[in-house]
Amino acid sequence: MRDSEEIVRYGPEFRDQVLRLLVHGLSPDASLNDAYMRWKHERNPYRRDPLIFLARRGREVVGMRTFLPTEWQTGSPPETFGALYADDFVIAPEHRNRGLAPRIMETAMRELRDEPERLAINLSAGPVTLLISLAGGWKSAGPVRPVGHRSHRALAFGLAAGLGRRLLRRAYPARLMAAAAGTLAPFSRLDRAISRRGGRLGPNVVARREPRIEAMSDLVARLPFDGRIRHVRDARYLSWRFRNPTRDYRFLFWEGERLEGYLVLATPLADPRPTGRVNIVDWEARDDSVRADLLRAALTDSGFSELVTWTATLGPDPRRLLRENGFEPVDAHRTARGIPCILVRPIRQEQLREDWMVSGRRLLDMANWDLRMIYSMHG
Repeated sequence: MRDSEEIVRYGPEFRDQVLRLLVHGLSPDASLNDAYMRWKHERNPYRRDPLIFLARRGREVVGMRTFLPTEWQTGSPPETFGALYADDFVIAPEHRNRGLAPRIMETAMRELRDEPERLAINLSAGPVTLLISLAGGWKSAGPVRPVGHRSHRALAFGLAAGLGRRLLRRAYPARLMAAAAGTLAPFSRLDRAISRRGGRLGPNVVARREPRIEAMSDLVARLPFDGRIRHVRDARYLSWRFRNPTRDYRFLFWEGERLEGYLVLATPLADPRPTGRVNIVDWEARDDSVRADLLRAALTDSGFSELVTWTATLGPDPRRLLRENGFEPVDAHRTARGIPCILVRPIRQEQLREDWMVSGRRLLDMANWDLRMIYSMHG
């Protein structure tokens, strides 16, 4: 059975089959899968020809693994380097548990030696992908440590559902329960503020449906850079990143004479089982007071059921701010298994030192990273 599948590179002739395969890994919505393919690979700012490895059985595409060019920086002065983001690992259900996934990865890593990027990165591995990756030579720099804040009404309805789900559902249909808990249309309250109050959430904080690309990239460039490894957040990247058709975004801006801070919120679109979770995917500010104003506005004026972010590489002041506002560790069933985490692997070992260094910084030391959810393709 092992020899009955071949691993090949993607070409336009496989596009329709790839879209059908994505039904098993992304969405049952064919139009959403098509938009995702166009955004992620065909309109990528770094490369327009998709870098995808396919498993074929006969003429049928039964598995895939994608690699996305990304641009990172580290050091002082900053050195920019390319990395391939490994994503979209999909195997057709009837072809799983046959050793196909490791074969795709082995072939991909062998052929990627001819690409200019020297490092492969993944911030969105699930349990199976994590195990396959570790067995294939990847290493984890550590977990990203998500924390979350749950609203009082979401906690109340969760407790009530746990104590008397059947009884409660007789009186309240599931959709009404979800709406009351804030799990449906999580941006509805924020959007009302945008429509009725011009988005004004405080003396300096405003909410918007659209990003301010130039002002955001200018703020990132103005703020001091500590040299840790981070994705380049220039206008080219941000203008592409916030077009992700599988995510719904809202933006909080702290405005003075110019933009002094922003907080980016995201939630999945077309989620078959909406939880109401909203992620803080990026959070940048001139100082702690601006950062606090943005977080306070997100908690006070938005009515979210649950607000979640990563903390592994945050400084002590932002972490304290989150604790003081009721954020606690979440997703214990996943974090106990070491996910989500940052996985790395050199594409050509000779390009990195034996101890996996880039610009004098060890890749496997989490203290050398500045991570945000936006760097994950699922953020």
